[in-house]
Amino acid sequence: MNVEVDPTEDTEWNDILREHGIIPQKQPSQDELIEEALQESLKKAHDNRLENKTLDELDDLEDEEDEEFLELYRRKRMEELKAQTSRNKFGELSTISKPEYTSEVTDASKNDTFVFLHIMYNGVPESKLLSASKRRKQKRYTRATDQILYDDMKNKESITKLNHQPLDETKPGLGQYYCINCAKYFDSVSAKNTHMKGRFHKRRVKELKEGPYTQEEANFAAGHNVKLYLQKKEERELHQKAEHVVQEVESGDKKKDEDKEMED
Repeated sequence: MNVEVDPTEDTEWNDILREHGIIPQKQPSQDELIEEALQESLKKAHDNRLENKTLDELDDLEDEEDEEFLELYRRKRMEELKAQTSRNKFGELSTISKPEYTSEVTDASKNDTFVFLHIMYNGVPESKLLSASKRRKQKRYTRATDQILYDDMKNKESITKLNHQPLDETKPGLGQYYCINCAKYFDSVSAKNTHMKGRFHKRRVKELKEGPYTQEEANFAAGHNVKLYLQKKEERELHQKAEHVVQEVESGDKKKDEDKEMED
């Protein structure tokens, strides 16, 4: 004898049938789904109620929260802050003296930290240019992962090769990557060599040799003796202003003489 059963009905008989797998399990209603989502949201909000609190705000909640739970969460927040501080230990460009070299460079580079050393001289324009660039970048890149700025420095082999790269101290400017004639900087020797074979570089060298440039102006075009050139320029401007004043005085005296002759 076949008995029709409505699987959507909530009866004891249907519960027995569901338990034995004869009819499918009852699907939750829309109201039940909404209630379950609401309860889950409230539980998550309660569990994360201290997530964005500062240490001072956690102290203010001692009367409202369980003391043991607050202490555990306070320790967790302190560990997170310490970890963040250790990651953001870079971002500082400081000047050191010769006695500090061992502690700041030799010893510091042994603790899984790369130390970039820029040896500069205040009287050289290229040194000032590079120092200004590093000071702008050091505030933006504070983590170890942010210090690798170029694609060819993204793996350990490239970094090791860069650290052991020999420098030719006999060449001017910023090492071997600087063209003194065109006042341009390059990331590699090959880039500089390609530039020196190009039309722009050859035309610039020809202009410096054949054009109406003084040695002072050639040095200025190459990035040297900037202060001296500016001083000369200011001096020329002062001479021009003085000549203009003299001309005004002479023209005024001439006009007075003409007016006097007309009166006579």
